[in-house]
Amino acid sequence: MQADVGWVEQELNEVRGDCRVLKEERDEARADYAKLLESSTAVADNLREDIRQLRSQLEAERADRAQLETQLAELQAQLATLTADRAASQAELRSQLAAERTDRQQLQTELASTREELAKLKENPPPATAQNPPPAIELPEAADLLNQLKAKRKKSRADLADVEEILEILGGDIN
Repeated sequence: MQADVGWVEQELNEVRGDCRVLKEERDEARADYAKLLESSTAVADNLREDIRQLRSQLEAERADRAQLETQLAELQAQLATLTADRAASQAELRSQLAAERTDRQQLQTELASTREELAKLKENPPPATAQNPPPAIELPEAADLLNQLKAKRKKSRADLADVEEILEILGGDIN
């Protein structure tokens, strides 16, 4: 029995040794677990911070995109307006161009006609009196002329009948 007790004590010592080894392994495992837990908490916190930053960036990007879409819509509206204005301007310019072409054709026709008349006149020039008619003279009224004469020559003996006669000689039409 003593051998059995020795054997049991030996086994007990081995079991105790195994327990110590297991306790050490358990303590190491707990330390590793604590380190892993701490590390995973830090990693999780870093990941949460990264996610928060990425969400913030995503929201900023969405806001930028919304702003860009608004600007795009405004620019498209401006483009549509400018395109319509350009089309209207082109139509107006085409109309003006057509009118200018018509006017030019009329002017060219008139120019050709005038050149023909000039050529005819060069072939058969009109008499000198027809070319240079005497200039029309507008004579003042007889009473006005008499008043001017009396103003310049206070002692003039001319009267209204004399002034009317002078105007008739000059070719004026006396009423």
